[in-house]
Amino acid sequence: MSTKTHVPFFRWSLRALTGRGARRIYAYVLVFLLCLTTADRLRSYFMARKIQAVLKGLAEIRLDQTTEEQMTKTVPYLIQKDRKVGGMQDRGFYVKISNEKDWLGYRFMSFDASLLVQDGKVSQVEYGLANQWRRPEYAGYAGYIVSARSVHGFRLPGQIGLKVTSVDDDSRNIAPRSFMRVGEVG
Repeated sequence: MSTKTHVPFFRWSLRALTGRGARRIYAYVLVFLLCLTTADRLRSYFMARKIQAVLKGLAEIRLDQTTEEQMTKTVPYLIQKDRKVGGMQDRGFYVKISNEKDWLGYRFMSFDASLLVQDGKVSQVEYGLANQWRRPEYAGYAGYIVSARSVHGFRLPGQIGLKVTSVDDDSRNIAPRSFMRVGEVG
């Protein structure tokens, strides 16, 4: 008995799945997936380069010493946003680098930085890096995996704080934040 006469559908489907046309389709799909993943990795790479450029500029900032002009030259991608807080006019700048809007890729990444200028000098610097999307919370950068905040003395919030000296910074005996009062050292 021959398979030609008894199982013609099997032979036809085998030829259709392994024939020249099918191999071309497989190659096109493979090239398409390769291009898609390469584009995603390139996008992530360029986002990381932008973030590194901003962090390099932020490292040059010295509170109450760096002028607004110096800041705008050293920190790239700044967008100005003025605001009025407590009767004082503040000049704010911020940077947002994120793939939130385009959803290109399999991984969410967001970097935010903000700077506050008073009397022509930088008085506050904040930044945060998130790897998952969260709604903004009042506590500032609470949803971020990495965050930093540096403020001028009269701008410190009174409700949350932890005073740690440089000696205590390396100590393992400091109590967790939730058990300490403002200004208390463990």
